Amino acid sequence: MKINKYILFILCLALILRLFNINWDNSNHLHPDERFLTMVVSSVSLKSLNPADHGFDFYVYGTFPLLITRTLGQITHYTSYDKIFLIGRFLSTIFDVGTCYLIFLISNILFKKKSIALWAAFFYAIAVFPIQQAHFFTVDSFTVFFSTISIYFLLKKNYLLSGFLFGLTLACKMSLIIILPFLLLFIFNNQKKNKIFEIIKFLIMLFISFRIFQPYAFIGLFNINPLFIKNISTASKMITGEIDYPPNIQWAYTVPLIHPLINIFLVGLGPVLTIFSIISIFVSKFKHKSLLILVISSIFVYQGFQLAKYMRYFYPFYPYLCIFAAAYFVKLKPKKLFLILITIPTILFMTIYMRPNSRVTASKWITDNIPKNKTLTAESWDDALPLQNPGYKVIYLDLYNEDNEAKWDKLSLQLSQVDYLIISSNRLLKSIPRMPQRYPITSIFYKKLLNNETGFLLIKKIYSYPIFNDELVEESFSVYDHPVIYIFKKQKSFVFDYTKNIPKAIYLNPSETSFNLIDKIKQWIF
Repeated sequence: MKINKYILFILCLALILRLFNINWDNSNHLHPDERFLTMVVSSVSLKSLNPADHGFDFYVYGTFPLLITRTLGQITHYTSYDKIFLIGRFLSTIFDVGTCYLIFLISNILFKKKSIALWAAFFYAIAVFPIQQAHFFTVDSFTVFFSTISIYFLLKKNYLLSGFLFGLTLACKMSLIIILPFLLLFIFNNQKKNKIFEIIKFLIMLFISFRIFQPYAFIGLFNINPLFIKNISTASKMITGEIDYPPNIQWAYTVPLIHPLINIFLVGLGPVLTIFSIISIFVSKFKHKSLLILVISSIFVYQGFQLAKYMRYFYPFYPYLCIFAAAYFVKLKPKKLFLILITIPTILFMTIYMRPNSRVTASKWITDNIPKNKTLTAESWDDALPLQNPGYKVIYLDLYNEDNEAKWDKLSLQLSQVDYLIISSNRLLKSIPRMPQRYPITSIFYKKLLNNETGFLLIKKIYSYPIFNDELVEESFSVYDHPVIYIFKKQKSFVFDYTKNIPKAIYLNPSETSFNLIDKIKQWIF
């Protein structure tokens, strides 16, 4: 089959953008989800890929990414903890470039117009969020590829292959099961004869694929593994807020649907592509448009009403937003100005991979400027600096614990013993103040710390903003590959008296938590 020279150029561009500085963190494992996957895949073997057999009882991702990463690791002899993550990142890139090509193929089916197909693929190739995710060894690029190729074969009415590939999607990440009813509805509406038979074929192939590539979800041939059910249930409760999980504090009082839309607008696809895709959803007309809308809306609504609204949860519908954006873009004149506006965010974002990771830079600054006999702090639930600690004493501060006298007695003692207070990202600094009723003292502590009112003086702020000061964007967009680091030096004895910093007004309604607010909004809408 002859490949269009323009799509070849677009795929090469996508590959270059995703492979560029693939070892962006100098092998320091600065992405926590990637770190966990690396621990798992470096521990398992091709004889036993079951994470539970290797001490990882709580594993909620699919096992297919483990299989393919471990297999390629064995072939290349990159199976150690400090090497196999690079295999994972390489595979994330390859699968995401594959998604780019699938967008071209799907657009051709939908519009039978090469220009729309090429622009759709180009928009995805330069989209900021997919580029960033391809730099990480997580299951998300795998998931997006298999869900997209499943829909490609669905449009071609190859339901056997579509079902098999959707089973692979679920063997990467179970959460995409929410679009399954709409895939079945598509088959029912677009099959003139043997509707039920075709649906059954799809489901049988889905089961076979999932059974083969997610074998540890089962005990025996058909019985579901109770551990699998337990893990999925626990993960779901963490996402909804039913289980108190400290990183979820960042979502306090975030508005359902609006919050993820803002993140897509600002940094996911960028303002222009987001606006074009939304307009196109309403004005563009083409066959099978309803399928794309149902896939987008089911993911957007379901994930948008959860407590945790990670940008990666919305990643599976980015390919279809790019298709909609292209359908609108081809009608515009002049295109050059819009094209410049579309590409600027990508150019700016790529600058973060043209310089050292900010944590690497901060580590070098610390070792160059702070003597080894000094005591430093680190926040629990975040990475300690300097990386690969060369001899410093580090005291961990448990700031996520709920505010009470015991917590601050301990923190006050710890802070009186340290020489430098180091914040290695805005993970706690920006999220804890979102719940002042739970953290009245800690919220004020961070505010006073930034105002140099605690006896610690800010002596160094290290950052690597790609597009703009993106500290207000969802934290996972920045804290892995370009976090902001604050380094404070003690100027005198610690002076923060927590007993004088309990604002009574903050307890206006202590029961009004973020999860309750979401429940109220759901009740109001439904």
